[in-house]
Amino acid sequence: MLWTIAGFDPSGGAGVLADTQTFTSYACESVAVATAVTAQRAGRLSQVVPMTGALVSEQWARLAEIAGPPSHVKLGMLATAEIAEVVAGLLAATPPEHVVLDPVLRSSAGPALEVGSGLLEVVRERLLPQVTVVTPNAEEAGRLLGRAAPVAVSDAQSAARALQSQLRTGGTALVTGGSLAVGTRQLAICVATASEDRVIRGARAAGDPHGTGCRFSAALLAALSQGRSIPDAVRSAHRHVAQWIRRPASL
Repeated sequence: MLWTIAGFDPSGGAGVLADTQTFTSYACESVAVATAVTAQRAGRLSQVVPMTGALVSEQWARLAEIAGPPSHVKLGMLATAEIAEVVAGLLAATPPEHVVLDPVLRSSAGPALEVGSGLLEVVRERLLPQVTVVTPNAEEAGRLLGRAAPVAVSDAQSAARALQSQLRTGGTALVTGGSLAVGTRQLAICVATASEDRVIRGARAAGDPHGTGCRFSAALLAALSQGRSIPDAVRSAHRHVAQWIRRPASL
């Protein structure tokens, strides 16, 4: 059973709906805890209304009664420092086998979501030490590290290594995103594990709809839950997102 802890996007492009769709495509059952309700569609996010920390905790408790403590968790938009603190406490109480963090710090669809320093501090100090895989894009990696966003692949690899040192023992950091292009037809995914650095290259799909980072991290968790290695899971997640991008346009 896979868990997603993220916002609700009514268009299904990102958030818990996109996560559960992705899990289903890997033949995985899932449950979801909503951290916020948004008003959005592709290209426009107009409002974000966060849940209270108490409601997030209550959702988690009720799901745990039927599904048991989570073993595989994907974290997306946490919305507020209060929610991040609650989630950090719940993870610490019953540490899952895998925790994949997609650190949603800003929406590409509009200015309604802009994370403040309080949430960033909780993510850095309370969540990263419990995470087994973190999947920021270049801009998010820069914000997590308090430095400029990497542009060159070598800088992104350095950022991945710096983030890896902050994760749970044995964790993996990936720095992703279309900005890390290798020529016009390939992109780079910079990977730092406890034992090595590597760059995984993949075909660069045309277009960049909202929700690509969300679906990548969800697919990565699904692949890891099936026992795949980090390199295999990364390649599988990249293929999944590329296929999704090529689908007929929707909301």
